[in-house]
Amino acid sequence: MQSPQVTPSPFQVIRCNGIPGTKFIYFLKGELNILVILEGSGWLWHIMKEQNTPSSHKNIIGGKFSRRKFLTVAGASALALPLLKPWQAFGQATPATADPNSPNPWLMRGANVDAIPDMVKAGIPITGVRHYCAANTVPSVWPAPPGTVAAGSNSQCSWQGGTVTIPNLIDVSMCVTIYPLVNTLLAGGYDTELQSLMSTAKPREMLSLWHEASNITQGAPGKIDGDGVRITGNVARAMQVYLYNFAKTGSGTTTPTASQIQNPVYKCAIGAVDIGHWNDAVPWMAPGLDFYAMDLYEAQFPDPSAVLNGWDYQVRLQGHGAPGATVAVAECNSHIDSHRECYFYTAAKWVWNQTNRGARSFLTFWNGDGTLGGCWSTAGPGTITELTNIGSQDYTNPGGCPEPYFN
Repeated sequence: MQSPQVTPSPFQVIRCNGIPGTKFIYFLKGELNILVILEGSGWLWHIMKEQNTPSSHKNIIGGKFSRRKFLTVAGASALALPLLKPWQAFGQATPATADPNSPNPWLMRGANVDAIPDMVKAGIPITGVRHYCAANTVPSVWPAPPGTVAAGSNSQCSWQGGTVTIPNLIDVSMCVTIYPLVNTLLAGGYDTELQSLMSTAKPREMLSLWHEASNITQGAPGKIDGDGVRITGNVARAMQVYLYNFAKTGSGTTTPTASQIQNPVYKCAIGAVDIGHWNDAVPWMAPGLDFYAMDLYEAQFPDPSAVLNGWDYQVRLQGHGAPGATVAVAECNSHIDSHRECYFYTAAKWVWNQTNRGARSFLTFWNGDGTLGGCWSTAGPGTITELTNIGSQDYTNPGGCPEPYFN
């Protein structure tokens, strides 16, 4: 449905299409109050001054209608509403218990799933999780935020695992990559799975195929699927277009109209995730997608603003992306812990403040041999404090860090 345009008039009613699910939904923004009342087959958005709002309508949402359900039903226009006081909207007493998804609900912040238990135990707010699906298939269920992560290890790292209690868990979103067999996808062989997978995704959740597909594999650029098909730039772009078309229209071979782009069949954002400077990555990234995410590491990109601006210039200013397309960070780290505080600050603040404010992420990645990032166990107090601030949307310079700069 179309996002309502709100102005601070004493009383204003705006009609929009929607799916009724409860009688009252109530939000606050400063002195404005937004009361959503079910009426017939649509919603009435009532914009009222504080003094004109019936006390009986306040703080009903927590008991009546979960935010996740509302977002799934209402779609992008719900996230366009200025929900600037979520602890009041959800009946929470103080900002200390506030849902960290506002005032910028389209931006998810977190890490890969293995690090989540340790980050939660460290008090870092989590609003997004990076998820890599199994190879050579498409799942039929949208991945859920972790409730339990098994303790584990690989050749470089180990992680505690355990039961995870993420505050505001129902609002945690997923940045998901799938790895289908190329020919099966393009022949429609996964359409049933795609329909099921996307059907419960929230508007800001992000879906891509074969991340870092441009990587050198067996001596040549392009990863290789389980059938032995090399994912060249042409192949990657064809798969991305198929997935984008499917999300907007329900068919991978149907080009969406402008109306279908504004009101897609499925609500998740469709994009590409790769690594490198724009000219190196763009052959593997189709034009016209919702987001373009990079894996950002200090060892390769000492100045995060420079490489992010390079992508933004092409995506936004040169029109490679769809209107409103964003630049996201799907993995981020430094191999030097004393650098992480400033590197994360600069990169996260850039992602937060970029011109286009649709679905995007700032997600760190904890794994590997330490040449690009490292294990969570190498994160020191300064790193943990900065990630806590970022998770809370506190972008105050921790002291002496480079400020991001923009196109």
